[in-house]
Amino acid sequence: MKQFLLLSIISACRNTKEIQESGVYVDSDGDGYIDSEDCAEDDASVFPGQEEVCDGIDNNCDGEIDEDVLLTFYFDSDGDGVGIEEDTKEGCEAPDEYVESFGDCDDDDSTTYPDAPEQCDDVDNDCDGDVDEDVVPRWYRDADSDTYGDPNAFVDDCNPGEGYVDNDLDCNDLYSNTFPGADEVCDDIDNDCDGDTDEDPIAPTLWYFDEDGDGYGVADTTLSQCSQPSGYTGVAGDCEPLLPTVYPNASE
Repeated sequence: MKQFLLLSIISACRNTKEIQESGVYVDSDGDGYIDSEDCAEDDASVFPGQEEVCDGIDNNCDGEIDEDVLLTFYFDSDGDGVGIEEDTKEGCEAPDEYVESFGDCDDDDSTTYPDAPEQCDDVDNDCDGDVDEDVVPRWYRDADSDTYGDPNAFVDDCNPGEGYVDNDLDCNDLYSNTFPGADEVCDDIDNDCDGDTDEDPIAPTLWYFDEDGDGYGVADTTLSQCSQPSGYTGVAGDCEPLLPTVYPNASE
């Protein structure tokens, strides 16, 4: 009996081996499908019912390649990463000059695409239908060419041309020596735009005390200021400050 059982087992093993060698039950790649049902018997990632992916292979053994998984790419001539919907190609990888995003409103301008930063250039950079929104700067007229603008004379423009600056700090746009930080001089003008006039001017006038009123003062009593003070003259040289008939070039 034991001998008969042993012979039966040996016979069954021999028959199974013969079936396997015939290719009926062989699963060469170990993916759970025998070679006769597997369309890629050496690739364990390919078998009937497998999920199809975009790789140029019939992953699910249905006789079609990359069905329903091909990607659409859009032509991008300006290289800004966003293409146009009118020119497309399908594939697993983007061909040259094609990208995955579309919606470019000007595919000849690399600064123009959806959500691009809007620039002051008379172009709809962000493709939202508006031009230069929220980016047009204000410029101030600089009539005296001192690089400081008149706060009451301005334009809103991308390119205002000559004669305009980007600040409004001039307190008097008629005088080129009048602007913030300018040297104060004796001219009855607030040169440095600080609200005061002729304070601490450079090169003020020196006035000489003229006690006798003859138009000549004494050199040792002076005042330095813009306007002529009472009792002072702009000429020194009086040798007799108390005698109005005595002064330089007086009649002898």
